[in-house]
Amino acid sequence: MRRSAVTLFLLYLPLFHAKSDDVFSNMTVGELPDGIRDQIVGMFSIRQSIMSHCDPPDVEGVDFLLYTRNNVREPIVLNPLDPVEVPTSLKSTVIIIHGFISTPNAVGLPKLRNAYLNKGGYNVIMVDWSKTAFTVHAVCSLPMIASQVARLVCLLDSKYNVPIETIHLVGHSLGAQMSGFIGQDTLEICQKHVGRITGLDPTGSVFFGAPIQDRLDPTDARFVQIIHTNGGMSGYLTQCGHVDFFVNCGTLQLNCMMLDFMKILETILNDLLCSHLISIDYMAESLSSDKFMGVSCSGCPFFCAEDESGRKEIMGEYTPNTTTGSFLVTVT
Repeated sequence: MRRSAVTLFLLYLPLFHAKSDDVFSNMTVGELPDGIRDQIVGMFSIRQSIMSHCDPPDVEGVDFLLYTRNNVREPIVLNPLDPVEVPTSLKSTVIIIHGFISTPNAVGLPKLRNAYLNKGGYNVIMVDWSKTAFTVHAVCSLPMIASQVARLVCLLDSKYNVPIETIHLVGHSLGAQMSGFIGQDTLEICQKHVGRITGLDPTGSVFFGAPIQDRLDPTDARFVQIIHTNGGMSGYLTQCGHVDFFVNCGTLQLNCMMLDFMKILETILNDLLCSHLISIDYMAESLSSDKFMGVSCSGCPFFCAEDESGRKEIMGEYTPNTTTGSFLVTVT
């Protein structure tokens, strides 16, 4: 019970959250102030303890749900060994991966799915790993589930005329970290990179400071975009993609803030969960809006201010796959 509680705590509450001048941004762990350094070292040791005590994962019951313009409401459950129903004429196949304690129909995900379908030209495959996602050691199952998804991706590429470079993995929270494992596995299984990964506020906690083979990073796809909305709390704090967008500095979202002081504890929890989940809404809205414009911010998330270069890039579905760097996006 104690270990389970620690796992839940790590996945959804802050162990380390520093907002300060950019003096910290280029420091090594050894150069950080004692208090911050001790918290980081402690987080590493807890992560190692959790991962070393992973029980053999049971990944039965992972489903692949296909949606197209012809079946918007009722999905086709794909046979991962023979996914013949996936159309081959569309420009892109989007694979959406939900997070911890979630399902394909959880808050925001149907909106994201429908945004792609309404835009047209997309297949949407939802990875339903909810039977495992509702267990306290869900993080332990990520590599095995990722391997199943990667085998489907490679099969679509090799036998069903769905080029791997047209596949876009969109993962939220723990699903974003899973997308990194999927990208690694496609490279191992079929010696090809997926075209694109978008990480929607990837889980931080147990992944902070992990080696790149154990978390989402730029080597996992041809192009990796990260949208940070609750970094240092539920989400990953610092850069982990080719391009990282820090919305409102990447920690708390203004439109999630509540002023009901009579319910302050409930408010804090709601603000944290809202700020973590709202990354899904931002991604969905990006398919029909160009309002999410980021300005270059090399100091983000520690020092959130526009660089002198004034370089700008759009965030979301239409971010050019040549974009690199960190950007500050202001949303009110």
